[in-house]
Amino acid sequence: MKIGKYILSLVLVFTLIAPVVSADSQQFTDVSSDFWAEKEIEYLAEEGIILGYEDGTFRPNETVKRSQAASMIVEALDLDTTNRPAADFKDIDNSFHAYDVAATVQDEGIIGGRDGHFMPNNALTRGQMAAVLNRSFDFEQPEGTYNFADVDEEDTFYNDISTIAEVGVTTGYSEDNTFRPNNETTRAQFSVFLARVLDSEKFVEDDVAYPAVNLDVHFIDVGQGDSILLEPNGSGGNILIDGGRKGEGETVVQYLEDQGINELEWVVATHPDADHIGGLIDVFNEIEVKNVLDSGKEHTTDTYFEYLETIDEKNINFEVVEEGDYLDTVTAEIQILNGYNDSSDLNESSIVLHTTYGETTALFTGDATVDNEAEMIEEYNVEADVLKVGHHGAATSTSAEFVEAVDPKMAILSYGENSYGHPDVDVVDRLRNADVELYSTYDSGDIEVSLSHQRPIIQEEQWTGDGEGEVSEPEPTPEPDPEPAPGLININTAGYEELQEITGVGPTIAERIIEYRESYGDFDSIEEIMNVKGIAEGRFEDMKDEITV
Repeated sequence: MKIGKYILSLVLVFTLIAPVVSADSQQFTDVSSDFWAEKEIEYLAEEGIILGYEDGTFRPNETVKRSQAASMIVEALDLDTTNRPAADFKDIDNSFHAYDVAATVQDEGIIGGRDGHFMPNNALTRGQMAAVLNRSFDFEQPEGTYNFADVDEEDTFYNDISTIAEVGVTTGYSEDNTFRPNNETTRAQFSVFLARVLDSEKFVEDDVAYPAVNLDVHFIDVGQGDSILLEPNGSGGNILIDGGRKGEGETVVQYLEDQGINELEWVVATHPDADHIGGLIDVFNEIEVKNVLDSGKEHTTDTYFEYLETIDEKNINFEVVEEGDYLDTVTAEIQILNGYNDSSDLNESSIVLHTTYGETTALFTGDATVDNEAEMIEEYNVEADVLKVGHHGAATSTSAEFVEAVDPKMAILSYGENSYGHPDVDVVDRLRNADVELYSTYDSGDIEVSLSHQRPIIQEEQWTGDGEGEVSEPEPTPEPDPEPAPGLININTAGYEELQEITGVGPTIAERIIEYRESYGDFDSIEEIMNVKGIAEGRFEDMKDEITV
């Protein structure tokens, strides 16, 4: 096909990508002046080629779906969709809105299916896009080949990728000379591709390669708790894993806002302990959340009930985890390795997520125990480049067998000042002896790890502590704590049963005391126990001579 006709065809193609709202030279609200493809997107908007959405956005990181690509190609080539053989796909029938289009591209040999399925809502990968364009516009085969580091002659789309690269309308990623044929094609990427076709002098000579498209993992400093943000700067939605204690909710919300995030595709509540779900209540109230993934493990605390009530009030889709399933997202390949457990230990029900992004992997373990770890080793491939150390580095997680099976390059400890001995010295030694790089939110604050398609990247200094808990200002010559008076119950360390030995404390108030400790940390004085719901001044007078901190 002649390049003039080819250009005209592509203009028709990309005009159909967006919905119904015309655009002028005014910037789209979600394309900033420093966005990597801003020049190309603005150029196409000024030419009247691309359209925006009704809310004034362009949504540059959204993917191009297979059915959209089929419609674009049919329109671009002005293909007749009548009198075509019936589409031979199991997942669509003639009631499907683009059935004639699917039948046409199948008949023309442009887009086929896989295992008898058309998969209309699946994103078209970059390799598939190269093939579709090459089949549609019949480029001349180049005399030579264009070599990408991740595309060899055995690759299914080797010839297609070489062809469109050689004619100068696409390029690879600058950081490592890769094409990444298995990545989904985004609207921004296609804008760059199209702009180069339409004005090669302006854009091709600039030799603007695609930037690295990474999955940024933010370990948010929420003190003694967990909160992890998965933020793709390519396609996909933002995912938040846990939200720390209730008092840290605004910390998480502010962090999300600082990243420019006002919507979360998924919030994952690993288990119902207050230091994991407490902060999510503020997130639900202030950030748009589409879906919640829950362990299915129930609890009896006020925080847990408020968490459920807020989800219901905000009409957020609520899903209970199924071990072995994959999370419904294009952000990365995320498999669920652990979920609900009948054990009375809430930690045993921690959701564990194994995330694969290109050739890089990460494992987010919540507070999963050594028993969970043993089961996961038997059932799944737990190997990962990045490990979120289980239960803030407690001795109940991160067994030697688990460290060997995961074989991480780096591990993140999420904890704050505490009286629990987190992180445990043996866990720290175990990881260091395995040559694992250690990082801690207590030491570094917020930590960001970028999962590139080749390796994880981190800018923080490694943590050099030795475990056994952390204190913010250790005394150089500490004096020993006085021995508690005989018979007094320490409200900072007493368990569920022991707390009920205190006058006026039954099962419900014992749970509330434990929840308060989990949400706000240790009591600084015995008088602070009056902040616990159900303990007023009169009840405190009855118990004050029985308790200590």
